[in-house]
Amino acid sequence: MKRMSLANNFDDADAFYERLVAVHESLDDEQSDQFNLSLILMLANHIGDAATLADLMDKAEQSACNR
Repeated sequence: MKRMSLANNFDDADAFYERLVAVHESLDDEQSDQFNLSLILMLANHIGDAATLADLMDKAEQSACNR
């Protein structure tokens, strides 16, 4: 299993966030959902390790439920 890291690993996190927001602003709701799905699947494919992905999904679910 690959080691999961939740530490900041960005060269420029603000630029990434700004780009992500800009993309969503140019899309309608359906396109935004499709963009999210496509991005998630591409990132999952890039990670490629089922156990790491399961850990990340658990962390994301916990984060969403604790809001």
